[in-house]
Amino acid sequence: MFLRLKRIDERVPFRLPRRAWPGCLHDPEPPGAVSLVDAEADIESVVAAPVAAPSEPATTPAPWRSELASLETDLRAELRTLRTQAMTSSGTQTADWLRQVQALIDESEVRQQRNLALRVAELSRDFDLQRKADLVTVQQGLGRLESRTEAEAARARQMMNYIVRVSQQQQR
Repeated sequence: MFLRLKRIDERVPFRLPRRAWPGCLHDPEPPGAVSLVDAEADIESVVAAPVAAPSEPATTPAPWRSELASLETDLRAELRTLRTQAMTSSGTQTADWLRQVQALIDESEVRQQRNLALRVAELSRDFDLQRKADLVTVQQGLGRLESRTEAEAARARQMMNYIVRVSQQQQR
């Protein structure tokens, strides 16, 4: 699936995919391989490498030069295709990722709003329960105070009645 080329100096191999399969840009490179970003520079070093001049001038170009030139154009075209696909796929992946993040944020906001509504309802219920308990306590306190005042008022009436009777008896 990969075309293996070596530099003229035979030291560092590099790989170029023949087709742009999804995920091929994310595959780990073998040790000593050059990434696709450096591939164009490597191709240039293969093509533009100095060649020892022949002792006799060649009148006809060697057949391998035309094959090498066509290979170079094919590889350059394939690299351009891969770069554009990588850019567009990374753009769509970024857009998909942003949509997913936005969806997660929206879900989080909905959960937070529900939690807030629940807490507000609990707080309202707690305030109502405390208000009712306070009203009961106040009513009980008022009831005790009222019973005391009624008892004192009854004693005061009895005293007044007693005083009135005593004063009437003295007048007779």
